[in-house]
Amino acid sequence: MTLSTKLMPTELDPAQFLTAQFLERKEINPTYSLRSFASEIGVSVTQLSRVLSGQRSMSYRQMSKVLSALNTPDEVSQKIISGIILKASKTAKVSNQLRGIVLSTSKRNDIQPVSATYLPADRFKMISQWYHLAILELTYLENFDSNPAWIAKTLNISLIESKDAIARLLDLGFLKQDEQGVLSKADSTILFKTKRADPEFKKYDTVMLEKAKQELDKTNEADFQMRLINSITFPTSPDSLPELKAAIVDFQKKILTLIKDHDYTQVYHFGCQLFPVSKNHSPSEEKA
Repeated sequence: MTLSTKLMPTELDPAQFLTAQFLERKEINPTYSLRSFASEIGVSVTQLSRVLSGQRSMSYRQMSKVLSALNTPDEVSQKIISGIILKASKTAKVSNQLRGIVLSTSKRNDIQPVSATYLPADRFKMISQWYHLAILELTYLENFDSNPAWIAKTLNISLIESKDAIARLLDLGFLKQDEQGVLSKADSTILFKTKRADPEFKKYDTVMLEKAKQELDKTNEADFQMRLINSITFPTSPDSLPELKAAIVDFQKKILTLIKDHDYTQVYHFGCQLFPVSKNHSPSEEKA
């Protein structure tokens, strides 16, 4: 999963979420149909088609069953259901108590709902160079300048790379530009999900690991104070991996929440690696 965001949303759009889920399945199996997806989540293909096209919406009870069928993580489910309840009409069958709880939670978090874009992995292929995501986050900086030369100098890339990336991000709808030519990120949250090691994701992570190595080569105190690169080695079982992965993702989201009250003056990258350094011996090897 690759995440680029200013802060996490308190609500997620059901249609965008379901569209992304369908496209992920179709990416793996090109013959996968909308009818197959409707059967998987327990709704009619007609209803699903209308929901995805924005012609109708699901009740929070219906959506709860769909999310359960998709084994959706609790945090994602809560955001989707919260959005449905908050947007429900006063005549909708939502208890005042339930509506009050969701509204109270939204206010307590003090985070206004923002748009979220869920994209299939193949969309990442078009912006897989590391500086594409960096440019999107640069737009939040207080001193951001839309001039391609400023962006190139700030990210230490060539002017050609800067201009090409800006044009591609605008063409794909990740960036938007006003009448004065000022660039801004089109969506505050962009999420790419992959269920396998796609070459573009491997390439991106390899480049970012190399950039981390370059940071380690800087030995002056100022550079040291501007970074944190450390690791731990520990014993566990492969059975614990789902829980460990979920904890890492939750921690990443917590970081995005922590930064919301600070001024934005630089763009940072946080990477996390979890992999085995030992191997299991087969029974035949042990006997030998």
